[in-house]
Amino acid sequence: EWHTPAMMIKVSPSVGITVSVEADQEDIKRVESDPAQESNTKRLLRNIWPAQMHAWMPMDEWDACKGEYTEDDLEGLVCYPGLDLSQSQDITACVLWFPPQGDCDKHRFLCRFWVPEEQVPKFDVEYSGMYSVWVKAKKLLTTPGRQIDQEFVRTELNVLRDKYQIRTLGYDKAFASKLA
Repeated sequence: EWHTPAMMIKVSPSVGITVSVEADQEDIKRVESDPAQESNTKRLLRNIWPAQMHAWMPMDEWDACKGEYTEDDLEGLVCYPGLDLSQSQDITACVLWFPPQGDCDKHRFLCRFWVPEEQVPKFDVEYSGMYSVWVKAKKLLTTPGRQIDQEFVRTELNVLRDKYQIRTLGYDKAFASKLA
């Protein structure tokens, strides 16, 4: 395990000279009370480089939130969407939050993400081909052209409006002039 003194000795040949085992274990205890520090601690004290630099929630806690539901399960329910529009070099996102209601005591979310179709090859170069993978898996949607087609997004939002009970739409005013 990465947090044991045995692992510290493996990765720090100067144990007892520059840092004591006791001081190291105090650092490890702090991580237990503040999991957001785990990534930095692994990197700086154990030379373990996580895929992400900063985790705000430990993965086991994230995994415990998992719930199985479909878009159809949410049909007709009250939701509160948030919209963040982009132009060409970013993702446009709409996330619908469904608070606990009916026989479900969990918070549920429905997410839509869009990028301009003609920008996917460029994003693939920058992000190791992941954009095409997400598009193929329908986790990332495309709008026609080189820039986000806001009319296309508006049409998608109207479909969501007709399917769910949208109470309030929160949005970032940047780039929203055509939709407001």
